[in-house]
Amino acid sequence: MLEAGYNGSRLPCNVERVNAEDLTAAEFNKRYRLKKPVIVRFRDGARSWTEPEKWTPEWLKNAYGQWKMLIGISSDIVKRGGNGDIEASLTSFVDFVMQDDEQGEPAYVFDRRFYNQTELPRTLHMPEYFVVNETLEDNIFFLGSSKSGVSFHKHPEAWNGVVYGRKRWFMYPPDKTPPGGVWLSYGTLEWYNRIYPHLKEADRPIECIQEAGEVIYVPESYYHSVVNIGDTIAIGIQKKKSALQLEDLFFQCKLVGSGDDEDGMGRELPCFGRSRGVARGSCVPDRPLTGLARSAPAGPGRAFDPVA
Repeated sequence: MLEAGYNGSRLPCNVERVNAEDLTAAEFNKRYRLKKPVIVRFRDGARSWTEPEKWTPEWLKNAYGQWKMLIGISSDIVKRGGNGDIEASLTSFVDFVMQDDEQGEPAYVFDRRFYNQTELPRTLHMPEYFVVNETLEDNIFFLGSSKSGVSFHKHPEAWNGVVYGRKRWFMYPPDKTPPGGVWLSYGTLEWYNRIYPHLKEADRPIECIQEAGEVIYVPESYYHSVVNIGDTIAIGIQKKKSALQLEDLFFQCKLVGSGDDEDGMGRELPCFGRSRGVARGSCVPDRPLTGLARSAPAGPGRAFDPVA
């Protein structure tokens, strides 16, 4: 279902793909940076830029099983500015939540704390144009089962590398608001099932399926939504500050007249990628972390074969 195009047709892919060995930093800056999305392929898949065996659920559970992760569903992740809103241990998420086939939209690990506190950054060796600068960029660790994802949002430029699994991307340029809106809007699966099949040609998104081992670049302020196909583990790196002053003003939104503060005039909240606001012109206050809504019986962990 998640691989079908319009009316059950074959999924169109209108994102350019290039080979990493053919793309220099100068060419990347000239053709793609702040201009259009691109998917970069690597000769040896994820092994070209990381150590895949250290990204399997079993390896991560053994190393960090009791560490707390932030998880959420697609619309709530956007509501909190790119953070999960439920806290769970890595082991409980993999063994219980990812095995729960009865839930509607699955929860998704969308966590900005985990990656930098592990040894995973030392496994990363990206091409020059994707090299990470911790002072200028945030990182996001992604882990989820099929049908999990994040709904439409936008932020400063970013790249996303899939170690295992696949991601289906829906994107719109900055001057084209996604049909159905952003926030408050549809969850990813709801949008895919209710809005996507009825889109006129002029309203159809830029889209493609990102395969394991590929890295996708998303320019600043491109609206995008993602749904995972199969169990998926990925890393995302996102600029902390916008490249353009106009867009920087967009992300510095303000909650006005909420009555949450002492004078009733509202309070500033950082938006998507900054902390826990909303990338849609106005912000909403955080809601407290809660426990898992329900648990499922323990099940066997899913096997991931390292990408060759």
